[in-house]
Amino acid sequence: MPADGPINPPVICNVMWAITDFTVENGATRLVPGSRLSGVEPDPEATFDTVQAIAPAGCIVLWEGRTWHAASLNTRRTSRIGITTYWAAPFIRHLLNFTYGTRSEVIAGLSDHERALMGFGPWSTYGSIGDFNAKRASPGDENTGELK
Repeated sequence: MPADGPINPPVICNVMWAITDFTVENGATRLVPGSRLSGVEPDPEATFDTVQAIAPAGCIVLWEGRTWHAASLNTRRTSRIGITTYWAAPFIRHLLNFTYGTRSEVIAGLSDHERALMGFGPWSTYGSIGDFNAKRASPGDENTGELK
């Protein structure tokens, strides 16, 4: 499955914290070993050999962001509960656009380090807000309405 030519470097680390046991029966995440080296998206029509991320409650499952992965079918009557997060290179936008949707009163209570973790700090020319000297993005006071 290795790519024929150069591929993008790793830029994301996925982490899933098992709050309940992750088992085959309750749909533990499936991963395709070696897929991170393919340099392509998976063919939705193809079948792949997978391993399941079996983990007792309290453990984490960690994988590199280019690894193909998916949830499995939960055949139990109980939920599989986990907390997911990821760490990304500074030029990767987070799944949630904190700079767009976070109000200034929330931002005011954050440290510079917390703001940087949320993507408020431009990196090189990525994340620019039109002012290349800006240390952080503007809050989203006028961007979002009341959450309903």
